[in-house]
This record gives sequence, structure tokens and C-alpha cells, in this order.
Amino acid sequence: MKGDELVFWWAVLAVVSSLAWFIGEFCLPLVCSLLIICLFGPYQYLQSQAYLDLPSFAEGARAAILQPYHAPLVTILTALLRHSWEAEQQRLLEDIGNSRSVVGDGLAIGYYVGYLKNLFSECEGLDFVKRLRSFEQQHRMRLASHKIYILSFTSCTNNHSAFDVMDKVGEPLKMQYTRGGVTRTINNTVYRGRIPGIYPGVYLDDDEFYVICETLSPISTISSMDCVGFSKDDKLRTLRRLTAKLNEFLQEDPSIRDYVRLMEIDDINDRRPLNQLLWEQIEKDHRDIKNTLLALQAAKKKHEMTERK
Repeated sequence: MKGDELVFWWAVLAVVSSLAWFIGEFCLPLVCSLLIICLFGPYQYLQSQAYLDLPSFAEGARAAILQPYHAPLVTILTALLRHSWEAEQQRLLEDIGNSRSVVGDGLAIGYYVGYLKNLFSECEGLDFVKRLRSFEQQHRMRLASHKIYILSFTSCTNNHSAFDVMDKVGEPLKMQYTRGGVTRTINNTVYRGRIPGIYPGVYLDDDEFYVICETLSPISTISSMDCVGFSKDDKLRTLRRLTAKLNEFLQEDPSIRDYVRLMEIDDINDRRPLNQLLWEQIEKDHRDIKNTLLALQAAKKKHEMTERK
């Protein structure tokens, strides 16, 4: 076959490869181009051999591939390889992002099923609220809220030092449950904090509040995910995915949603002490409950007036 004819057929096959590019999302043209460059030239060389001599065949194939008129096709193949690699890299990054979302969902499911559902189950005939009231009577105090405030720190750490501004009250509130024949105990700590005044750093004299709060426990797992390639942004996205999924579960579970408050705390940029953040959230919860009751009362009155008419 003459060189001009060979160039013509190379051009035809290159056009076919270009069309296949759009059809096969870069995979088919790569295969076609590899076959063109790696097989067609050696095949022509092989046709001229009376018998297969591997060393001479390899040398002849190398010479056939390196012919000058192969240069444009090598350039095209290089471009296709690079484009295909970039597309594959983008798909891989998307898959990694999806897998990290799955990590957040999995942590949320484990925390909800393995911890919250057990925490709010009955223990010795007492539900969660009755256990709280028993604790209040025992320690002669009153909790500011019958909610557990679960803290999610954006630093993706446990941040134990944030609790230093408050004091622990008595023994932890204990709850036991049995699973698979094994008895487990859950401890919830009650903290005493000072109510902040109007001015920052100023507190009201002898005015305290009591609250149950704790760090979101899966945050320890997220914090240690550097070893699997998670960056700070990846860990924060995973944490927020976790809390978003937990909020979904809470909204769908009336037996729990009124007793849990998830709080995201920007412990990197927000310098306000934890007792102030908790008190502001408690006040907001009280206002929300009051507004909900007022709305229900107004709706009830409106309904009664409609029935009278």
C-alpha cells in the first residue's frame, strides 16, 4: 500500500473516531484510535512476513508505528486521552462527593437508631419527661427546658473547653436499656450556666439556669477522617449533611422531635461563650412554643365562632 493511500485511510478512520467521540463519551474513540495506531501498521508489516519471528515483528511494528504520517493521529490520540482523563477525573470527584454524602447519612442513621431512639424509650416505667422531673425533685432545681441540646461544632471537634464556662450538676441523668441481651447505660449531664445580661460579658447576679447539653457524638468520627482523605471542607459538609438528615428524622418522629434541639455552633469565628448561646436558644424555643400555643388558641376560637354561625 502506498503512503498516500495509507494517509487517506488514516484520515477516514480518524473521522470515524471523531464521530464515535460524541457517541461513546470518549471511550469508543480511544479504543478505535489505539487499534488504528497499534494494530493497523503492524498488521501491514505482518502481511509481508512469511513466518512470525517475534523479535523482528516487534521491531517492524515499532517502525510502522513511528512513520511520519502517524504524527497527526498520535496528536489526536493524545488529545483524546487527556480529554477522557479529565472527564473521568470529574466523574470520580462527583462520586467521591456522593460517597461523602452517604457517610453523613450513615452517621445520622446510626446516631438516630442507636442513640436517640433508645434514649427516649421507657426506662423502669418512666418516659423521658418523667425522668427529668424526678431528677429535678432529687436536686431541688428546675431545668430551663425539657430538651436535650445537642451541639454541632463547625470546627468538627468535640471542643470540650467550650463547656468550661458552665458547671456540672450532681450525677449524670442515667438511662439503661437492653439490646441483644446486653444492658447499656446512657449518661446525660446537666449543666448550670449564668444568664447573660444586656452587655457582653456581664451576667445577672444570682441568676442561673440549668440545661442538658452534649456534643454530637459522631463528630469524633468526622474529626478523624483526615486519614481517609477528608479535607476541612469535606468534614464540614459531612457534618452538615449529618445534622440535616437528623433533623429530617426528628421532624418525622413526634415522640422525639419536641425534646431534641440540634445547635450548630461556629466555634471558630463566634467568640460568645457557650452559656450565652444556649440561653439565647432556650429563650427562642420558649417564644416559639408560646407563639404556637397562641396560634392554636386563635385557630380554635375561629373554629368555634364558625360553628356558631
